[in-house]
Amino acid sequence: MKVMRVRALLSTIAALLRSRTVQNVLKGTISLLLGCILIFISGSKDILRPTVCSNTLIAIVINTSATTVGAYRNGALRATLGILVGAVSWTLIGLMNGSTYGYGAFVFVTIYCLNYIRAADAKYYPATLIASIMSFQGVYYSFTTTAGQFNADNQTQLLHTMCAFASGVAINWIVNLFILPEFAEVSLKELIGANLTGAAILVDLTTRTYLLTTTLDENSTREREVKRIRETLDTISDKIAEASAESSYSQLGIEEYSQIKDHLRTIGQHLSAIDASLKLHSLITSPGYEQTFALPLKDALNTLSGSIQKSLIGTRDRLMGFGPTTSLQRRISKRSAQSVSLLEHGDHHQIPLDDLDAGYRRFEDIQYRIMYGLFEPTNSNTDNFLPSESVLLEEEEVSFCTVAVPVFRCRTCSFFSPFARLRHSDNDSVITSFGDEPQQPAASRSKRHKSALSKYFQTKTVEFLKQLKSSESVFGLKVAVAISLLCIVLFSQSPFFETWNLPMSGTVGVLVAISPNVGQTYATVVVNLTGNIFGLLWALFSLTIWTDSDNVYNPYGLGFFTVLLAIPFSYVAQNYKTIKPVGVLALFSFSNAMTLSYLYRFNGPDGLPYAAPAVRFYHQLAITSMSIGFAGLLSVVILPNLARRVLREEISAIIARIDQFYTELVSLTYLVLPGRVAKEVANETGLREQMLSNVTRIQASLPDMFSRLATLQEYAKVEPRLEGLFESEQYAALISTLSSIVDRLISARCACGDKPFVAMSYTSAEVQKARFDFQSTTRLLLYLFASTLSYKQPLPPSLPSCEKSRHALFGTFIRTALSKSGPQNREIQTSRDFIRFYSWAICMKNVAKEIDCLGVILSALFGTMPDDYCHLLLNDSADSDLDEDAVETAKAYTAIVDNSYRP
Repeated sequence: MKVMRVRALLSTIAALLRSRTVQNVLKGTISLLLGCILIFISGSKDILRPTVCSNTLIAIVINTSATTVGAYRNGALRATLGILVGAVSWTLIGLMNGSTYGYGAFVFVTIYCLNYIRAADAKYYPATLIASIMSFQGVYYSFTTTAGQFNADNQTQLLHTMCAFASGVAINWIVNLFILPEFAEVSLKELIGANLTGAAILVDLTTRTYLLTTTLDENSTREREVKRIRETLDTISDKIAEASAESSYSQLGIEEYSQIKDHLRTIGQHLSAIDASLKLHSLITSPGYEQTFALPLKDALNTLSGSIQKSLIGTRDRLMGFGPTTSLQRRISKRSAQSVSLLEHGDHHQIPLDDLDAGYRRFEDIQYRIMYGLFEPTNSNTDNFLPSESVLLEEEEVSFCTVAVPVFRCRTCSFFSPFARLRHSDNDSVITSFGDEPQQPAASRSKRHKSALSKYFQTKTVEFLKQLKSSESVFGLKVAVAISLLCIVLFSQSPFFETWNLPMSGTVGVLVAISPNVGQTYATVVVNLTGNIFGLLWALFSLTIWTDSDNVYNPYGLGFFTVLLAIPFSYVAQNYKTIKPVGVLALFSFSNAMTLSYLYRFNGPDGLPYAAPAVRFYHQLAITSMSIGFAGLLSVVILPNLARRVLREEISAIIARIDQFYTELVSLTYLVLPGRVAKEVANETGLREQMLSNVTRIQASLPDMFSRLATLQEYAKVEPRLEGLFESEQYAALISTLSSIVDRLISARCACGDKPFVAMSYTSAEVQKARFDFQSTTRLLLYLFASTLSYKQPLPPSLPSCEKSRHALFGTFIRTALSKSGPQNREIQTSRDFIRFYSWAICMKNVAKEIDCLGVILSALFGTMPDDYCHLLLNDSADSDLDEDAVETAKAYTAIVDNSYRP
């Protein structure tokens, strides 16, 4: 029995050691240990100057969070770029002949440019940090040691600094390339497989929800799967970027993986839209739904759902067999019915799609027959069941949203061909960057003619001023001011500057503590303090334990304690995104304190350490505290860029993008397309393809825009109340409402398809005018709401109601249907085109309702302008009519069964 337990324990330990998480932590620990060993050797052999040895560990720690070969390669290349930029900066500093004004001006401009780049794109953080450190170290050494001369001593110091950084980069790269390398493609396939599995689960849960066979726990599972799919898509994008840096791939290249990601995002959006519609609870509360819809559709819907799930799981199984794989992935691949080897030999038509297509056509036919039956006078359910708009909408979403799954499946199958690069992509599967043709400006009222050159300079001046006031520029300005103040301390109090180790701890502390917005700076205060304090305490403990009676530090003991610290904090840096800085800063503060104490152990008076461990501890703790406090103060004093302000700008951009999405969708429903398209596309087919491409592009951009809002909300909650209390609940409701609008528009996109509504040709001028009024009201409100968020201004009084304008359109539609003079076209009344048209109208009902909700939320946030004429307004009785859609639907039903006209 004991033997079995021991074997089980050993098996568990072996499995744990084989896991990628443990192996990644092991690589991070080995890299840091090798860096420490290099410092210990350098301290004995004088390989590198003691003043630059800390740079080796900075280069190692800064890339600790990377886990794949591609991520380390990207980090190494960017760190090398930072070393080269820093070397150029150091050289220019050395040529300034000791002018403190020149030093200050050059450092200000250099730090500003580097941190502007860092704020614009976070992936350049390693490069900008290393270049900033080297620039300041160049000023420090030129001012304190070489009297401003770029002599041989200064050049040697520059060379040693470059070698120190390069040594850290090389250690990281070699360890992760030759010791248990992990390829990003392996993780990428796991993420795609998890996404496909989640999509299959969602299809099953959605089907059973429509058939009224789910439980409350399963509904919660459905919501969790939707959230998990969204999070997985963000990680997939990062892994694709890492895989692009690796030297080899499988038969699937980066372009193929990017296309798969785009299709996964589209499917995720459709599933999210269906989930949002299910939350309306209209199906569960509709009387007679089970008899009219659920039971007749049960067999066809179950068959279709099963085919979709098999296709998604089959895609996952086949994907696991390509390129670098783990043993688990190979086992998953072998489970598939068709061997991957067949696909590798060109037989890429093995994935059966006939059953899937046939199942979908059968489901579609049955569903349309049910819809037609609802409007027939012989319907047996006319007395006790009248289909509500929401029920029709939900059924249409099942029909049109599931179209995307088999289409995605067909396209994904072609990715598994070994001749993927020779195939031709479908027009509707390519996301292009077409945009609206810029409109010609109106004629100027000024009679003075402006030359093309003056217009060019005017445009560039405006663009420059906009960039100068941008959040990236403000962040670069703050960091440049902070480093310039450190330079002033250096020029006036250089002994104090050197004693307290401000060249390293002070510089890095300021660079790390200041963040692009105030909320992020304040949110990371606790994180920065926690990481730095723990690293300093561990350094104090290590140096105290491993010091003998002759004040000599034991390098073996210090190396052992380095390993003990690196294991947990490397794990934190690699696996916890929110507290990643804790791990990085703990490793950095420990490395800096340990390196300085060890290298300067004999440089103090009488051969004693230059600074005792306790003195080193409180020096660095004081510097860290001052850096963090100074960063917080600077963030508020110099052009405070509040996180809530950035949040408002992001939400305003989302509203503007929703307006574009809505405009393109509405344009697709017209028989004659509008003229705001590229002039070079002459035929209608080309125009429609261009507009479909615009719709696809806009729809694909929305998830990334929403994903940035959650972090900004968290930052806005903790920032100082310079603009009053942050109303987090109102902003959360605002984002939720915008998400609902996007879900409704995606449902409308499914109903719209790629063809105009033929029924539109039979509508009267009155219906067209009401439709135009509704669309104009919608766009006007979206524009006002976006402007209100951008400029933080109250809303105008007496805004039009989007829901009322939609209700007016519905009333006009009813009057036209009841009109005896309307065309009696039974073929139009029983066409699938009308079902699409009706579904579109119902989606617009929910869009209108949510847009009015936006007005209520923004009014609560920013208020409403006073209206001096409100006492002259008559009582509006139209509000009571908004809840009478059931009565109007009954009238429409009566008109339909009497063979009256329906547009």
